[in-house]
Amino acid sequence: MQIVSRNEIGLRPAKSATQFKTKPLGVVAHWEGITTEYTGGPDDAKKAWRNIQASHLANKSEGYVDIAYNYGISLGGHILEGRGAGNQGGAYFDHAVYNRFN
Repeated sequence: MQIVSRNEIGLRPAKSATQFKTKPLGVVAHWEGITTEYTGGPDDAKKAWRNIQASHLANKSEGYVDIAYNYGISLGGHILEGRGAGNQGGAYFDHAVYNRFN
């Protein structure tokens, strides 16, 4: 299994650190819902991931400091680094179910 790094994807640096305050107790899986714009090739996967990061950073109401996800898996099966291991994800941060794991 090969993980495509942030650098290889071309993600912008995070605006600030997002390290866990406590040891995580679980994993949250989130489906972004992209089904038609990308064909599943590696270049499309990287482009989709950059677009998701840009969308998250442009969303001022949520206050994201980076792409919300730690990792993603493209339609073609490519594993893409987001915030990476050891960093708290931004998705569902205020959601009651998510908070059970923080």
